Amino acid sequence: MGLVTQEELEPMLGLHERFLKGLNNSHRLDLTMANARNLDFSKRLLSEADFVGSIMDGSCFAESIVQRVNFFGANLNRCDFQKADLIQADLRGAHMRAADFTGAILTEANFGEGSLLQRGGDGDIAPVHDQGSQKSRMKDTVFRHASAERARFSSAVALSTDLSFANFRGAKLSGVNFAGSNLRGVSFSQADLTNCDFSGTNMNSVILSGAILKGATFEKADLTASVIDMSDYSHVSVMTDKLPRNLEHLDIEIQEILASHHLWITSIGRQGAQADLSGVNLASAVLNGVQLQAANLKNALLRNASFNSGTFSMADLSGCTRRRRLSLKPIVAASTFAKQPWKRLI
Repeated sequence: MGLVTQEELEPMLGLHERFLKGLNNSHRLDLTMANARNLDFSKRLLSEADFVGSIMDGSCFAESIVQRVNFFGANLNRCDFQKADLIQADLRGAHMRAADFTGAILTEANFGEGSLLQRGGDGDIAPVHDQGSQKSRMKDTVFRHASAERARFSSAVALSTDLSFANFRGAKLSGVNFAGSNLRGVSFSQADLTNCDFSGTNMNSVILSGAILKGATFEKADLTASVIDMSDYSHVSVMTDKLPRNLEHLDIEIQEILASHHLWITSIGRQGAQADLSGVNLASAVLNGVQLQAANLKNALLRNASFNSGTFSMADLSGCTRRRRLSLKPIVAASTFAKQPWKRLI
């Protein structure tokens, strides 16, 4: 198939939607090997369509339903997939440099290796499209706030980009190079991270519980306030001074910290000490009624924590991360959250 224009595309999309509804006079969308650059597929029903080997760079799929679509070997560079539903999509071998998957649903999508080959006039086998190195095929691809549970990624790719707050629970990521990426708030729970390289990454508030970490490297990674089990690190290279501070590993008990802070408040700083819980993992902690005025909780992890009737006036909650419910009732409603908008916390 040759060049496809937007005018030609519209009736094809209409026939495909009829196909999905099981109606007569319908036809499944098949743009195999088509030149379909800079087209608008946004907010359309595209499930089960074929884009094998298509040149799609710059096209927009934002908010579309793209379930079980075949993008094998396609050129998806600079494509917009924001908030698209790509459940079980086949993205093997697809090049997607600078593509944007912000907020996309990628459950069980396959980003594995693959290549379309053809025999040339001289009899040699060569790729259909010369799109450069497979290793860089996802360079600058954005996965911010994407949900990629149980998705599969090729070990031959580098994901040095923004993946902040993405959900990779149960994903197959063995051998992926994340060096230099922004992984803040990412969930890797139950994921296979064997031999992954996290060197120099921002892993503040990352969840690694139950992840397979054999052979993974964390040199100079920032693991502040992350949920990890240090007993899982016997086969891991952790060369960083930015490890999470858990309640059980603090120099003094949390109750002593709170008591000293209360004395510091009531004595107007003459006695006791300001509570420093910066970067501390407070996930699931129950600290109802706590008095933490002017306390330092910068970059703390507050996932599922309960601070009912607590006081946080003038406390530094900048960079705090919560996942799921954070209980803050009811006195806290009158408190002031320094440097951190209320809406970003709850």
